Amino acid sequence: MVNISNKMAKKDTPKICRFLFALLVVVVMIDPTNTILGVKELVFICFILSCVIYHVKVLAPMWGIIGLFFLISILSLFFGLCQQSEFKMAFTIGYFKMLLFLFVLLFVQKFDFLDKITTGAILISIITIIIAIIFTYHMSFEPKIYEYISSRENFIMISRRVFLGYELVRFFYKTSPILIIPLAFSLYRVLNSQQSGRNFFLAILFFVTLILSGTRANMFSAVLVTLLMIIYRMNRSKLWHIVVPFLSICFLFFAVIMTKNLLEDQEISVFIKSEHQNSIIQLLEDHPLFLLLGQGPGSLYYTTGAGTYVPQSELSYMEIIRMFGLFMGGVIIFLWFLPLIIAYKRKNMLPEFFPFFISYLAYLFIGGTNPLLFSSTGMIVLACAYSFALKDQHENINYHSSSTKELVVTH
Repeated sequence: MVNISNKMAKKDTPKICRFLFALLVVVVMIDPTNTILGVKELVFICFILSCVIYHVKVLAPMWGIIGLFFLISILSLFFGLCQQSEFKMAFTIGYFKMLLFLFVLLFVQKFDFLDKITTGAILISIITIIIAIIFTYHMSFEPKIYEYISSRENFIMISRRVFLGYELVRFFYKTSPILIIPLAFSLYRVLNSQQSGRNFFLAILFFVTLILSGTRANMFSAVLVTLLMIIYRMNRSKLWHIVVPFLSICFLFFAVIMTKNLLEDQEISVFIKSEHQNSIIQLLEDHPLFLLLGQGPGSLYYTTGAGTYVPQSELSYMEIIRMFGLFMGGVIIFLWFLPLIIAYKRKNMLPEFFPFFISYLAYLFIGGTNPLLFSSTGMIVLACAYSFALKDQHENINYHSSSTKELVVTH
């Protein structure tokens, strides 16, 4: 038995492990389709192997969370096969490969997830803004940009859409919703005069990128998080009674506009999601066992939104219920929200609890309208959430290394 502090434990993590971890997070974020660099899985394997070779200590309770994800996935797959559901095996295999990224949960108290996510977010913002500038001011490059993006499985989606009567071009990087997390922390630190210059620049960078993405969920979350950060800060100011009502009115006005736009009948995306929803509801009504036991990851069902059989739609939470059933799906959803519960119970020990709580909740909101939760990026975000919720733990925590040695961390 050895007693060391949590901070010392992080410093004692081998440099090669820290380097591979940073590389893994950045690669997962900037190459969501694994077609730009094509090294996502290789970097992940190298990272895990380095942690095993150097006996990086793991947080034992995370084995339970990882085990639940795999157990529920395997059981629902078994139930789906027993009910003779058709499967897209390529999707099923990809799903279980994605679940392997859950093993980063074992090291949530050994690496700085937020710092590396911020680095990845900066790169995503730079790439998005550069493409937007080239696309806007050098239209001759437009065909080449489309060709390159299409050949890389559309890691960034460029499209034109009508918003409030104006035709806008949106540049939606598939992992851009993750920017909501560093946006909240950057704003919080600016408003609390912590490295104000750097964090102000980062906040502007992330906010602009989220707005450029053109999706309602991204834009709505960016505005909401920004206003909540300002209101939270003004709570300690003498201008509280002036600024807060003004900001509340501004947000209400923005929310009304967004809601009106969201409910426009001519919006194709709204119609498609509505059809996905109706199709899933109809499927569960026709097959009650799917509601109880799940249809399994990779199972196919017909949706009028796409006009064909698909293994997954954009409605993440409904898909969780469809794939895993009401009870097992409820457990999966609970595991996603558990970091919020843990952090709330320990909020007095977490100085930056508010930006974490708001931004992670916003990410879960965005994830409900995009297939973000079950992806390698989603696993990194989940690990980041547990990392924050459990950081600076003042209670004794039992660790188990890959060599079966024990380490007790105390303060």
